[in-house]
Amino acid sequence: MSVAESSYWPTEEEQHQPGYRVLAAVDHGDISAEIYTLTGDSFLLTWSDGVANSWLEKHHVLHNALARIAALAFCSISGWQKGFAQSSEAEFAKVARSFFRDTVA
Repeated sequence: MSVAESSYWPTEEEQHQPGYRVLAAVDHGDISAEIYTLTGDSFLLTWSDGVANSWLEKHHVLHNALARIAALAFCSISGWQKGFAQSSEAEFAKVARSFFRDTVA
């Protein structure tokens, strides 16, 4: 995600809005990830690789956030032998289809 999006963290006000909650969570091996609702039509994906790294990604559509969490789980299961890098939500959407086709096949 872009620097602005990856450094985004919900404000106290956003966290106390009705509907701010965890929509999905994965805790498997060396990865933990959660998707939260934000105000408006956006979602926050927080994740960690179990080392010293953690990331925040703001997604504008839920299916991209869910696909991203699934991709992270696949990468973790493969021992991080599978994976890809992207710098934006739009770029992730472009490469996710081939990643899942190759990973699931």
